[in-house]
Amino acid sequence: MVSLNLEIPSEFYLEETRNGYTIPRKTKELWAVMLDLLAELDRVCKKHNLTYFANGGTLIGAVRHHGFIPWDDDLDVIMFRKDYDKLMEIGPEEFKHPYFLQNKYSEPNSSCFFAKIRNSNTTAFNSDELYSIMDYNKGVFIDIFPLDVVPSDPEEDKVFREEIKKKREKVIKTGRSAGIFSDTNNKRKRIIKSILCKLLSFKRKKNLPLFIKEFKEFEELCSRYKDINTGFLADVVYDADCKRFDAFDFADKIYLDFEFIKIPVIKGYHHHLTKLFGDYMKPVVYESHNSFYDTDKSYKYYI
Repeated sequence: MVSLNLEIPSEFYLEETRNGYTIPRKTKELWAVMLDLLAELDRVCKKHNLTYFANGGTLIGAVRHHGFIPWDDDLDVIMFRKDYDKLMEIGPEEFKHPYFLQNKYSEPNSSCFFAKIRNSNTTAFNSDELYSIMDYNKGVFIDIFPLDVVPSDPEEDKVFREEIKKKREKVIKTGRSAGIFSDTNNKRKRIIKSILCKLLSFKRKKNLPLFIKEFKEFEELCSRYKDINTGFLADVVYDADCKRFDAFDFADKIYLDFEFIKIPVIKGYHHHLTKLFGDYMKPVVYESHNSFYDTDKSYKYYI
């Protein structure tokens, strides 16, 4: 287990059963690294007066389990666009090794459209990364999603979402020419294409500036309404078809227990989660996200 800045109670690492689901020490160690990453994000956000909230399964975990959902292996937060953009601006200076702020500008080869904070001394490969040899940080991470304003008029919103989808497809097409995105799920083909991209590095370097330009335009499109109060928000960077969020649910934050710390959540979490999931208090077991992780060794060891 790598050393962490956050003080972890020794009993936290003990294997236990929650909701009939056994949580082994290995998972507890993964959770510990994520909580340490969250603590570092919290330090930077408080220093610069930036707001973030628990998101998705992490929000449900805070409300329903007062910690991680027992079968979950990731941690998600979301930020208003202006705070997210500010974090991307100051991140390179604020996050020091082993912490690393990953986005399409710090590491274009990374597979996500949103940002992550990673621990460079650890390893976490998801299914898409197992058969890729592209160079980028693959340490244990937490996800950071931008929250954008979307139109109040349903028809205008529909047109806006379609525009985002088309631009996203263009970004992916340009990214493939730079070796960033794969166009196949076949293991052997993915390996071969990754190797070819490494060998044809001159071609990749030529296409990277165009990719960055396209991605910047994509972000600008998603944040088109950032200065308008429409009453609706959405995580369109992650999914252009996602449901609209009511802005009043995000008007204020409260803190809830999460394992042995407290984390910020939206004050209107009940209305928000009910709208998204219905009876969110009823546990539903799902498969984990990470295909492989190691809290003892850096991803560089495996690459």
